[in-house]
Amino acid sequence: MSDYLVEIERAYSEARGIQSLLSPVNWNLASDWEKRGIPLRIVLGAIEDVAKRFNTEDREDRINSLKYFKQAVEHEFAVWKKGQVGRSDNGSPNEANADPVRAAVNDPIISTLLELQESYEAALKDAGHPELLKSAIRETIENLEKHREDFRTGRTSVDELESKLLRMRVRIELAMVSVTSAERREDIVRSVEQDFKDVMITEQARNKLCNKRLHRNHGLPVLTLWDL
Repeated sequence: MSDYLVEIERAYSEARGIQSLLSPVNWNLASDWEKRGIPLRIVLGAIEDVAKRFNTEDREDRINSLKYFKQAVEHEFAVWKKGQVGRSDNGSPNEANADPVRAAVNDPIISTLLELQESYEAALKDAGHPELLKSAIRETIENLEKHREDFRTGRTSVDELESKLLRMRVRIELAMVSVTSAERREDIVRSVEQDFKDVMITEQARNKLCNKRLHRNHGLPVLTLWDL
């Protein structure tokens, strides 16, 4: 095992809080990062940042795969590559070759925002959605487009972007609750309680699970960069 993989395995174990060997799937992912030349410091930094965010949230799930960190690694690598665009072999800037806009197009965060926008645009065509929900969907689409451009041009950081998505998520969830019958909402709560009857979960975790199922019920993805 290369030092690169050893360090990733160590960081993965620390993120999980338990000694963890890389499974074949995780090994392949880490090996791919190594083959692509993603600097180890970028991978380790992404794992640490995501693990800190994960551990400060009241999550009902747990880290059980390197895939939890894939999006963050890809984003940080894209940012790093953007900083390398136009640099000569000795690391000095080369203005003639610099093209930060083109580099940003392949950013996984921007790709995620585009996928969210496309999903909400498809949902808007659903004739079964009440006007109240359609109005919230239209507002969400407009905000996704605006926030994507703000992120692309560097006016918004990843953390700021996630905070904005959280506020948008609250707005769309309020709309979904408003147009969902009390009977259907009760069915969702009962289904969550049934599925987790043998697991001790907090009320906040239960509400998050219910909201996820509400999203699924209306065919709308959860507005977040990190939901897996």
